[in-house]
Amino acid sequence: MVNKLLLLLNFRNPEKGLTFLCEHGFINESPDMVARFLITRKGVSKQKIGEYLGNWQNQFNMDVLW
Repeated sequence: MVNKLLLLLNFRNPEKGLTFLCEHGFINESPDMVARFLITRKGVSKQKIGEYLGNWQNQFNMDVLW
């Protein structure tokens, strides 16, 4: 199931993929845990991580970055 979610993160919408992971208990919904997931999980597109962190209109994304 996590592999399918990685496809969602990589090819569609990283915001929706991370929200799904948090809502279903795969990762804790805290900026530190999301950042750790993005850094350590193999197969996550660096480009999509950049798109996610570059969304400065969302305070949570900024918190993950900092």
